[in-house]
Amino acid sequence: MKHLIIVLFLFCTACNSSNKGNSDIDRGDACDCDIQSIHALYYNYNFDTARALGWDDIQKWYDPQDTTKRNRIVEATITECSILQEIDKEIKTLKPAEEQYPGDARIALTINMKDGTIKEYVIGWPNTAAFYTKEYKGTLLESENTNRLLYLIKNNIGYYSWFDQDDLKSMNELNDPSVQRDSVRSRDGKIYYYTPNIVEEKKM
Repeated sequence: MKHLIIVLFLFCTACNSSNKGNSDIDRGDACDCDIQSIHALYYNYNFDTARALGWDDIQKWYDPQDTTKRNRIVEATITECSILQEIDKEIKTLKPAEEQYPGDARIALTINMKDGTIKEYVIGWPNTAAFYTKEYKGTLLESENTNRLLYLIKNNIGYYSWFDQDDLKSMNELNDPSVQRDSVRSRDGKIYYYTPNIVEEKKM
């Protein structure tokens, strides 16, 4: 009986250690990546403004108690290791675009790095198709895989599920055949499929 109790104790200890390890990975602690976590605030609807919005505007107007309105600012956090690794890889390839135009923020990102530093970015309208530095009307950043980066972030903060099929049709990253992605569903639950010609028309 005494030996049985010892065996059970050791088994439970091993289980607890295993669960703790999984928890660390989920939080990014044990993840081989420079990013600890990504915090996002975003508007879950489309609208026009008299002036361009910035990172600070979204932070200022976010109300964590405002969960009943259909149109509001939504909060989300990315901690999954494999997703953080992919995002980290893509962010490191970003460079200032040769042609600059002012941003209009719809998604505010706070990236917590493992070395304790914080990086802040904006994903801007129109069509949340552009990646910017935090400053008001900040520097436009791009790479060969900007669409991939936009998809990774927007998909993992639940962004697409707030919009209808017509809205998703205007988002370049969902219509770029070079972007490997999972199925995306609009707010009515329908799967959105590629419309590759849209991207090609915008390039012409």
